[in-house]
Amino acid sequence: MLVLKGLKKSFIEPGGERLPVLDVPEFRLGEAEQAVLLGRSGCGKTTLLHVIAGISTPDSGVVEIDGVDITKLDEARRDRIRAEKVGYIFQTFNLLAGFSALENVMLGMTFAQGKRDERRARDLLGRVGLSHRLRHKPGTLSVGEQQRVAVARALANRPRLLLADEPTASVDPKHQQQVIDLIRSTCREESVAIFLVTHAPEVASQFDRVEHLEQFNRVAALA
Repeated sequence: MLVLKGLKKSFIEPGGERLPVLDVPEFRLGEAEQAVLLGRSGCGKTTLLHVIAGISTPDSGVVEIDGVDITKLDEARRDRIRAEKVGYIFQTFNLLAGFSALENVMLGMTFAQGKRDERRARDLLGRVGLSHRLRHKPGTLSVGEQQRVAVARALANRPRLLLADEPTASVDPKHQQQVIDLIRSTCREESVAIFLVTHAPEVASQFDRVEHLEQFNRVAALA
């Protein structure tokens, strides 16, 4: 499902020097496999997810999703692959302020499928405990509720790969397990691979595969 080979990514510092962030010789995630990614702050976890999703372009290497190397695609085609095959739960949620919770979830479907499935959107929001908040806009939702909307939106288009960046970081303990259960059960039922970043040991302990970025990213290993 996901193959990374010879992946390198760096950023230009204010002085003009390059700051290496990623140097990944090889990494693979199988179809419907569920894995957690751990690593200290600043070691490149979010950058790695952005590169996998095609949000950020690597300096070199292969990023293959469901048999397609997205590094060989132009921006428009990368966006299309992301809309069709990748669900992304952002740390900052990235909800649209002018749209309700239900509309935010259905909007993701429009990008991928060209049509909206209101029944699925309602079901996903209900499964994260937001049936009573369907018409509320992000500004009237708590931070934890916004996070749960973001989880539902990422699953809405039935992706092949789900990337999750700290999906429970802003969720209260009461709903944390509910969110993880929704992510894992939905992905299991629909054969979606999961690559989930977390700092929470109680979340990581639920996954059979736990990866440490320092172990396969040469830059992080040398820091």
